[in-house]
Amino acid sequence: CFDYFLSQLVKFRADVERERESHSESSWVWVTIGYTIFLLSTLIWTKVDRVTTDLLAAGLFYLSFGFLLKISSGRASRKEYLFLGLTLGLAYLTKFFLLPICLLILVIAWLVAKQNARYFMISAVVLLLITAPFITALSIQKGRFTYGEAATYDYVVGVNRIPSYHWQGDHRMPLVHPTRQIFVSPDTFEFKEPFKGTYSPQYDITYWYEGTKPQVQLRRQVEVLGRNLWLEFATLNLSLSGIFMPTLFLALYETGRGWRIIGDIRRYWFLIVPCLATAMIFALIYYTPQYLAASFVVLLLCLFSSAIPRQGSHLLTGVAILYLVMFVGLVALPSFLHEFDIHPFHAAEAKRPSYFQIAEAALQIGLKPNDQIASLNDSNFGMSEWAHLAHLEIIGEIPYISGVPDGDPYNIWNTRSNYFWNADVLTQEKVLQRLSQTGARAVVSQDRSEEHTSELQSLRH
Repeated sequence: CFDYFLSQLVKFRADVERERESHSESSWVWVTIGYTIFLLSTLIWTKVDRVTTDLLAAGLFYLSFGFLLKISSGRASRKEYLFLGLTLGLAYLTKFFLLPICLLILVIAWLVAKQNARYFMISAVVLLLITAPFITALSIQKGRFTYGEAATYDYVVGVNRIPSYHWQGDHRMPLVHPTRQIFVSPDTFEFKEPFKGTYSPQYDITYWYEGTKPQVQLRRQVEVLGRNLWLEFATLNLSLSGIFMPTLFLALYETGRGWRIIGDIRRYWFLIVPCLATAMIFALIYYTPQYLAASFVVLLLCLFSSAIPRQGSHLLTGVAILYLVMFVGLVALPSFLHEFDIHPFHAAEAKRPSYFQIAEAALQIGLKPNDQIASLNDSNFGMSEWAHLAHLEIIGEIPYISGVPDGDPYNIWNTRSNYFWNADVLTQEKVLQRLSQTGARAVVSQDRSEEHTSELQSLRH
């Protein structure tokens, strides 16, 4: 998907160069710059080792931007419009939050289309055919029109700052069916029903938070927006040792066009606008780099493409070489050495067992597939993965995250008072008894120390 986008971007830039009768850079320069930024975003921002929809959404975004470039150049046929609608529909199914951006891209395709503007209806019909069944089914299930419910949850967590899970509601927002609190201090929760799966609180989070109503708080909204915009800028500014912004400035300055460079950048408005809109939507609520990886890549490449250097300049060639050297030195080589367990600059970290090994060990000690277990820690951090491999069902937990500082507004359960091993022995016995009453065959702790092991042994006796 990215390769298709990059090839269309190079063709678009070549058209601009011919129009201005400027010399073109060698193809390897754009391949190097493009793929260096792409690999950095995929390995560092999106992280391919995480099983999430973000990597798929990024691929679909690259593909849709590639179709936009071809439509803008006037070389698109019915096929490109058909595939654009298909790509946007799949992007919505991948991440419902992107539907407004998909509609924006669809409108932009109509605006930039030239002699084939009527083909816009092909994209619109295909997008409707893909999204309508899901939106209809979801609306019927929720009893009201909706294309996705998670926006409400994201807002109340990101802006109103209620706990991201196991919240029990309050007098202003009583919840319909929250998880069930079975012990206080340490706060312990059970969620055996109604879902059957590895970790129910993360399955259809909107079910557990049905009844929440976003509270518009202008001051807090401005704080969240400002913080997230700063984090987005910092992501671009600090990546690859902070060379993106200086080299981009030099590339634009080297053109010698002064303020006219704004007009050159404006040629790429149909790609830049969706990228900025995506950044703004996430900045309003919650930001993490993996959400905007594709938007950052497209934005950077559009800005670089708008910089057509003067005759005889080799600045972009130098930028390409610099990016390649720094990527190899800072990302590729360390990853390669780590893969072969080579640590020339520091001692090797102790190897931890893989999730597969933990799952095998869990079955060897007597647990069986479909057994129900409970956790003394937040199950979403290091436990649900191997429990899934062992086909175990987590039905209760104490939501404490080891190693995360107290006071984090997004993890209010993470206080030392909610740490199982800080409670007295009598309280520990009561907690284990309550967890046992849920039907859990085993209670698992992710904290390793001889002191905790001896305490657990005393509880067994």
